[in-house]
Amino acid sequence: METDAESLDDGPAPAPEPAPAASPEPAASPEPADGDPMASNRQIGFRQTAGSERDGTSAYARGLRSYWNGNMSEAMQAFDAAADAEPANALYQYYRALVFYNLQGAEAAGDWLSQAVEMERQSPIQNWGKHMERVQGRARLWVEQARNGAGLGR
Repeated sequence: METDAESLDDGPAPAPEPAPAASPEPAASPEPADGDPMASNRQIGFRQTAGSERDGTSAYARGLRSYWNGNMSEAMQAFDAAADAEPANALYQYYRALVFYNLQGAEAAGDWLSQAVEMERQSPIQNWGKHMERVQGRARLWVEQARNGAGLGR
């Protein structure tokens, strides 16, 4: 006679079906456009990602993790997704500028920084110091000089 425990044990549970593999986004075309910071992004091979999030908060958090771990291409992809979700968020643009600063220097990142400063002039960033407290050294000085020049600093 079968016990309740024996009747419930039909062997191992079937394995769950694997999730469909995400197809990688093709790299955007490398055609530069004057005054378009994204053109630089395309020139060095960053892939564009679709902004599928309602707001950029989770993408921004992923970007910060990648940035602080030194993975600049993943950081840029995440900051791009955050900016796609919230195009007027200057903080996301500042971090895009910082990624380029780390990869190619101040001159290459200048358009990104200028765009971030202009966005912040339109919509000031609350708790600036808290958002940027981990950014130190030359990169922080570079950002603060641009902000001070625009009347946004202390």
